[in-house]
Amino acid sequence: VHEYRTAIECKHWEKKVDKDPIAKLSVILDDTQIEKGVIVSQSGFTPDAEGLARSKNISLVELRNPLDADWEGLIKDVHIDLRFEIPEFYDFEFIQEGLEDKGKLVPVQALSSEILFHTAHSRSISLHKLINSIPSTSGAGIDYTDALGFQWVELSSLEEEGKSYAVRFPVETTLSFPTIDARARIRELRFKVRYYTTTNKIQIYGEDYVSLVMHAIFENKKFAISPDGAIRIFGSP
Repeated sequence: VHEYRTAIECKHWEKKVDKDPIAKLSVILDDTQIEKGVIVSQSGFTPDAEGLARSKNISLVELRNPLDADWEGLIKDVHIDLRFEIPEFYDFEFIQEGLEDKGKLVPVQALSSEILFHTAHSRSISLHKLINSIPSTSGAGIDYTDALGFQWVELSSLEEEGKSYAVRFPVETTLSFPTIDARARIRELRFKVRYYTTTNKIQIYGEDYVSLVMHAIFENKKFAISPDGAIRIFGSP
């Protein structure tokens, strides 16, 4: 295992650091056989200090807010616009096989994971999963048959009321419902869906990240990033 030691010296000066601290640190490195030296300043360094540091293998770090030139070739800010479409399902109608009457089960959303459709081949799917698998290729009047053999039909598409769908089931498909002991044969399911659009913006600024790293390292503080991209710094516990 190779041991690599670094000596770090910090200068909280109002003026730029000149070459004298660099020369003194160079002597310390030679006397202690420490491989590397680093000097940190909040106000920068004079040209003489920078030249001497290069010749003595001493790194200079300026602890300050970044300038525009520091961001050259880097991503400074990130702006993200998010758009979500949230579906609302309603007006469920279950049409039983051999009956023309339509029976509504209310409230369907509260029990949608417990309502199951069973095919003749012993495959089952919940109402919740079924209605969330609306074919993206469907359009008004277009039929689509899914992997279970269920036929999807988009009945109508109205801007205010949303879209109306029918799911037509193969023969001997049954429906089980928590409040009914026996399974009922189901011929068709009809429901409507409308979408609510919500937007959000996330803005992340590179300068904030530089600032939070400085706070975290030198002031023993922790930070958190809110959903809108804002960075909040908290005192150490």
